Amino acid sequence: MDIFRPFLSQRLSLQTFASRTSTPDAIFDASLNQLRRLVLVYRSTQKAAAYHVCWTTGIVYVAHAMLARHETDKEWKFYFLACIYALQDLYISFRLFSAIIQGLLTMAVRDGCMTGHEARSIRKSLQERGGHHQTDNAVKASFMIDMDLAIRNKIEDAKVEKLAEKFDEMVAFDDLVSTDGDQPSVSRSA
Repeated sequence: MDIFRPFLSQRLSLQTFASRTSTPDAIFDASLNQLRRLVLVYRSTQKAAAYHVCWTTGIVYVAHAMLARHETDKEWKFYFLACIYALQDLYISFRLFSAIIQGLLTMAVRDGCMTGHEARSIRKSLQERGGHHQTDNAVKASFMIDMDLAIRNKIEDAKVEKLAEKFDEMVAFDDLVSTDGDQPSVSRSA
């Protein structure tokens, strides 16, 4: 997916493929659809999904893509929350996933995909599930989760650690500017 990310906004036709619809967008979409299905199948059929970290990259890629497509993909929230809940399951064993979840929630609020109230509700659920991780030490996570910022050479701003640090600020700002008095709650059954 990353190979085609820089070309998504351009209308290029890939000459190496016979189909006229062989564009970076079409290939990216096909890859995303396969990855979304893999995430759902793996999570629903494999017990290891709750403690095996090797599939984290797929989860993060799907979550990120769903945020980027929240205005055009009717199923974006279903897949985004499926990814968040998969990460919550991993958080039970690995404290690092708290920062990844907070980073993704920060992106969701920043991009207008989710209200601060919804994000705060998910974080509260996360904290309840991972109460055994109580510590004052911040999680160090210097890898990127915001691929769009990274591609624009904003590497530091694209990192998990940086986005997770901005969670409270982003949620508070959203609460201040929110004109919607009707704030929905988010549950694991969503």
